[in-house]
Amino acid sequence: MMNTTRYKYRKATFVWAVTCLVTAVQGTAQTASDSLILSALHDELQRNQQELVLEGNQKPFYIAYTLNDINQVQVSASLGALQLSRQDQHKDWLVRLLVGDYRMNDENFSTTEMENAVYRQRTEMPIENDYEGIRRSLWLTTNDVFYSALHSYKKKKALIENGQIQQSDLQIDDFSRENPVQQRFRYQFRPFQTEQLENTARQLSAVFLDYPAIYSSRVTLEAMQATVYFVNTEGTEVQFPFQLVSLTIQAGSMTDDSDPLNKVLHYLVNEPKQLPDTQSLIADIRAVAENIMALQQAPRFDDEYFGPVLLSGEVAAETIEKFLFEGSDGLISQRETLQSGSEQKVYYNENSNSLQAKVGKSILDKQLTVRSTPGQKECNGVPLVGYSPIDAEGVVPPEELVLVESGVLKTLLNGRTPSREVPHSNGHMRLNYSSEGLSKQAGPGVIHIEAREAQPFDSLKQELIRQAREAGLEYAILIKNLPTGGSQKPYNFYKVDLETGQEELVHAIKLSNLNLYSLKRSPGFSSETLVHNTLISPSRTDKYGSGIPASFILPKAMLLKEIEISPVRKPLASSLPLIENPVGNMEKRNELRTLEQHLP
Repeated sequence: MMNTTRYKYRKATFVWAVTCLVTAVQGTAQTASDSLILSALHDELQRNQQELVLEGNQKPFYIAYTLNDINQVQVSASLGALQLSRQDQHKDWLVRLLVGDYRMNDENFSTTEMENAVYRQRTEMPIENDYEGIRRSLWLTTNDVFYSALHSYKKKKALIENGQIQQSDLQIDDFSRENPVQQRFRYQFRPFQTEQLENTARQLSAVFLDYPAIYSSRVTLEAMQATVYFVNTEGTEVQFPFQLVSLTIQAGSMTDDSDPLNKVLHYLVNEPKQLPDTQSLIADIRAVAENIMALQQAPRFDDEYFGPVLLSGEVAAETIEKFLFEGSDGLISQRETLQSGSEQKVYYNENSNSLQAKVGKSILDKQLTVRSTPGQKECNGVPLVGYSPIDAEGVVPPEELVLVESGVLKTLLNGRTPSREVPHSNGHMRLNYSSEGLSKQAGPGVIHIEAREAQPFDSLKQELIRQAREAGLEYAILIKNLPTGGSQKPYNFYKVDLETGQEELVHAIKLSNLNLYSLKRSPGFSSETLVHNTLISPSRTDKYGSGIPASFILPKAMLLKEIEISPVRKPLASSLPLIENPVGNMEKRNELRTLEQHLP
């Protein structure tokens, strides 16, 4: 329903020692490469704006080009040996072209009529900054998008007229008018030796050689550096850097009764120097391994629980973030498209986001306020990956945007596609990161979640016990993370004794009925706060390790009422390996342990 075409040229090389991106410093002057790329974008944009026309049809009223000049590196290792080392340099580009006008154009329209697809050979864009090559790729892509947009516009216009809906009766504009912006955030990226990343991955992954009870383990280090260029026919010109570093440690095993024990420790930062030092990372990995071994000895949860649950640390943050920004019912605006059925009727389809109709109404507990501050760079000394002073459509977001005030929904995050309740962009069209490159999606940047009636964690735990007693329960449930570094940490379930407050580790347990409205039933929050950098996937379709870089400043613990806890069904047959793990040979481990002893 948006006529865009996204192409990518990739030249992947598997290497053992190559130069790649990682660290960036702000520059003061535009480089020759910047000038060449922007000249190619502007020249092709101007030419298509003036000359792109099919006799007897409308010309495009809006064209926008996005070009992402990307360098990536990915390194992974297991048990001290490299499994992958790859450098990838490519250009992504996106053409958005609209036929019609701001009120009614080819976008936001779907029909059940079968399309006559036209396939054309794809033209690649050179990884080198070649003026002619860039323009040729833009030219052919623009041509294809124009044909598609023109076809959709004519069909949409005809169906509207035949359906007796006049353009003046359309309830929602198709595209919002925004002021043009010229901003260039110039950075010069310093190269980083891949050999150093490889050695780090080897050293970290070798820690698991000491733990034969761990059946699978892997360390993956990914880094991306990109310069993003955006121009449109309204006069906007934007250039800004994008950089992200992701370190993921995965480990898995089983209990004696074949319950899987899989743990993930993930670090997300803007640049490598923000990662913990190697010794700290090794200590964190050992904590994960020891936790898996403790879970192997922990009792299995075999009860049905319905009552209060206290979540502490990143697990509390991730739960709130998913409630508010993932799935169809999140604080992200969605558009009802104009729909055409088989009987040539034209109507607005139902909005899948139930919050859309609740602007001005209470959706959360009255103590909660949610604010967006996308221009905030850091909090309590922690750099924020969600920092975004300008969005991917060249719109400058407000310094502060209140989404929820005292539990009442005020507005939703949006880009330039209007919705019924949010007719204009508020600058939240973000770049969505994956190992394949960058795309665009509306989503959060920097979000503050504040609770007016917060209390210290110890008081919150006592309230958990009080509520469990009041409900006639024999114990309460606490969920908390391991005390390691990282953005995403392994978490465990504990049964809390109502008399002593002691915590008993259990496994094979799951939450069942958590949803947004759990935040409306008088939740409790800690006065201690947490800064949480993460990747948010609003559509829940992105694979693990991909999403919109977002930062949350929020309470460190959360107490929820009337939560259902169930045991995980026990496997019917054993899945344990028939013979023991070959990892753990003492002689080999002593040989490889020298890797740790010679760390910088």
